[in-house]
Amino acid sequence: MSNLISPIRIVGLATVSQIADVKKEEPTIEELTKKIEELTKKVEELTGKVEELENRLNTRVEGLENRLKNLEQTTTTTTPTPPPLFSPCEQAVKDGDIKANKLEKCKYACEKPDKGVVEGKVVNETAFKKCMAKQ
Repeated sequence: MSNLISPIRIVGLATVSQIADVKKEEPTIEELTKKIEELTKKVEELTGKVEELENRLNTRVEGLENRLKNLEQTTTTTTPTPPPLFSPCEQAVKDGDIKANKLEKCKYACEKPDKGVVEGKVVNETAFKKCMAKQ
């Protein structure tokens, strides 16, 4: 009997809850299978949510890329053109469409197209039309 450890001595070495844990039964294969199935369902649900979020994110990224592309196109295509070096009337004189002495009448006619007469004289129709066409 001296080789046997008495129950009192076991309780002295371990707490009651530790002894109860030792006596706990191992889960059965059915219980483990059920737990695996539950975890598999949770993984599938989470995978579906991840895919949905990924699709939404991709859609947003595509939208932002398109907006960026549109902005890049508008900034490159809408570069301001420099103002013309000459007014339409001055250009008409340079092109030889009107004579230099008619320049002031042309400018006045271009500024006030409703006035067909300048200082009591009829504006040259051809020069006036060419001047207006160049505006």
